[in-house]
Amino acid sequence: MNSILALCQSFEVPVKSFAAGDTVFQEGEVEDILMVLIDGKVEVEREGVTISTLTGPGSVFGEVSILVGGAHTATVKAVEESRFYEIQDGTDFLKANPELGLQLAYVLAARLKAITASLAQIEHESEDRQEEADLMAELVGSLMRNLSGEED
Repeated sequence: MNSILALCQSFEVPVKSFAAGDTVFQEGEVEDILMVLIDGKVEVEREGVTISTLTGPGSVFGEVSILVGGAHTATVKAVEESRFYEIQDGTDFLKANPELGLQLAYVLAARLKAITASLAQIEHESEDRQEEADLMAELVGSLMRNLSGEED
């Protein structure tokens, strides 16, 4: 992700600072802005629920709105003083600077890989729970039959 920071610096992208508690993006708002975290700490909320806290330099925000179109899918708030590269007219900027678009693709691919791994883990845990539930149902059924005098 540091390549994104280097590219922003080389393109002389303006820096914007946010104080603790400031909203960087508001879920549901439509803006063509891409933000790249330089330093600080932010929380990402969706429908009022905090889904992650990020401190990583090079973390990118606003890319979904730019690439897919439409409103921001989450609210981003500064937890502490934070600085960002602020790319106005993000769509046009990415078209004019494809190397930044490529770096963004790497970031999105890494996120997709992490999400896929998490989903696979959840699926395995769900299967384990189902096996446990099936075993428990079998045991309870056997116990009920034994208590009622029926045989297995």
